[in-house]
Order: sequence, then C-alpha cells, then structure tokens
Amino acid sequence: MNSITINKYEQKMISQYKKDVLKQSLCIQENSFLTSLAFTNDLDINKLSVVNCVHISLVNVPQHLESLKIIGCEVQNINPLKYLSKLEDLGLQANRISDLSSLSQLLSLKTLDLNLNWIFNVCPLQNLVNLSYLNLAENKISDVRPLQHLINLQELNLSYNNISDVDPLRTLVNLKSLNLAFNNIVSVHPLQQMINLERLNLNSNKISDIQSLKHLQLSYLYLSVNCLTEECFSVLNQKSIKTIFKLNQKPATSQIIFVSKRMNCIYDSLAQAERIRTNRFSLLNKKEELQIKTDLSSSWLKQIQITELAVAAMKERECSQ
Repeated sequence: MNSITINKYEQKMISQYKKDVLKQSLCIQENSFLTSLAFTNDLDINKLSVVNCVHISLVNVPQHLESLKIIGCEVQNINPLKYLSKLEDLGLQANRISDLSSLSQLLSLKTLDLNLNWIFNVCPLQNLVNLSYLNLAENKISDVRPLQHLINLQELNLSYNNISDVDPLRTLVNLKSLNLAFNNIVSVHPLQQMINLERLNLNSNKISDIQSLKHLQLSYLYLSVNCLTEECFSVLNQKSIKTIFKLNQKPATSQIIFVSKRMNCIYDSLAQAERIRTNRFSLLNKKEELQIKTDLSSSWLKQIQITELAVAAMKERECSQ
C-alpha cells in the first residue's frame, strides 16, 4: 500500500498504523478535530495532504517532505513552511494566506498552487526560479513584475486578479499555457514573444486588438467578453489554431463553430447566418469536416448549408478552463 486516506472517523486509529504501511503518502481529510501534524513526524512519508481540516496548525509539519498539500483549511500562517527545504510540490489552495515571505527560500519548488487566497504581493516568489507550474488564480494581485524572473515556468495561471499590465511577463518565453482571464488587460502586445505558447486564455478583459498574437503557434485561444470586432479575428486564421472558444460577448449563451481541417477558421454562432457567408468565411460553404460545440437549434444549422457536421455538447465550464 502506497497511500492511506484518514477521515475524521479514523483519527483515533492513526497511532495503530505502522511505519511500513505508510511508505510514501498520507492524506487526512474532513477532520475538524485535528489541530496538529506533530504525529506525522513519526511516519515514513514524503507526501502529505490535508484537506478541509479547518483547525489545523502547520507547526511541527515534517521537514523532510517533498510534497505538501494544505487545501481548504482556512490557514493564514504558513511561517513553519520555511524550513521545508526539500519541498518540490506545494499546494495551498483555498485558504486565507496573504503573506508569502515564508516561501522565498523554498528553492527546490517545481510546482506551486496558491489558488483562492488573499494574496496582494508576489515579491517573495521572485527567487523560485525552478518553478515550472504556478497557479495564482483568484487572488488580489495587480503587480506581476516579480514573476518576470521565473523563466522556467511552463504553466502560469493568473486569472481572476486585478492585473492590467502584462509587460513584465514578456520574459517568460518558455510558457506553454497562460491564463489571464478575468483581469483588466487592454494590451496583449508583450505576449508576442512567447513563442512556445500553446494555450492562451484572455476571457473577460478589455482587449480590442489581437494583432500581436498572429505569429504565435497557439493551439487553443479563449477570447470571450472583450472589445473585439469581427475583423480582429482575420489574423488568427492560421494552421496552428485548433480551437478558439467563445468569441461572442454573452458567455452565458456561448455557442461556437470552428473548422477542424486546413484553415481552422472560426465564427460566433450568435451572429446571423448571412454574415457567415462572407468571403472570409466562405470555407464554411464547402464540404469540409466541421465540429460544432454548441446546443444550436437544427433550424439555425440548416441556414448555413454545409455538410458532414459533427455535433458535440460542451459545458460552459469547459470553455473557460
């Protein structure tokens, strides 16, 4: 057995588990009585997860851990973590953390998840140059300058913050996935240097020009709820793009069509069928294999006059991931 999950009904049995049983990982969840992790120092584990234990303290957390997840525990003080020099994977989602200074010397970290906290200042993260994954979604961040030094990042999530200037991110040329949805971004010009970017989410910003993105080899692009016109999308008709999700300004009723062969062009399905039959989208009138991710009515589909349709349902939440 490599992993054991202990819930609130099994807390009294913890002392009965022998070291040879807990070889690698321990998960404690839904235990409102647990206040200390001191007992875990006697266990032969390198991975520890604590989920929804709202009275837990991080004092006496094992210093030899390589992976630690403290999720939904209402934790504010993470000062004891500064001694965990071997940590490579740290998840602190859904807590009440605002001060990250304790993380500044955890130089072995490769993945860090701080989603859904109270973070304003990310300066303590600027020395964590070994990070390849960083999730700072759903915080209160406006200044991303300290992140410009994290040049080994491959995936960065900054959605649901207060960011308006993304210029400091131009140095993150190794990024493959970048999520900037639900911010106050006007210009995406700095992103043009991210030559390795494959997935880009810009939903719900204030963007009116995407010319800077035309040379990126994107596979997935999300642009819902911005200040874009139909003409803006002509620069994106390139072979690299597989899917462009949710182009219209009404995400609650979002429906799209995209071509899956050769040209990969797209169109807002809420528009009139006559507008689809423009020169720019004339490909839609040919016998191309199309995939429709929508719940459009059959009567609307008949107006487009195309063949070989494949229909796939897509939930709203899948569009924004």
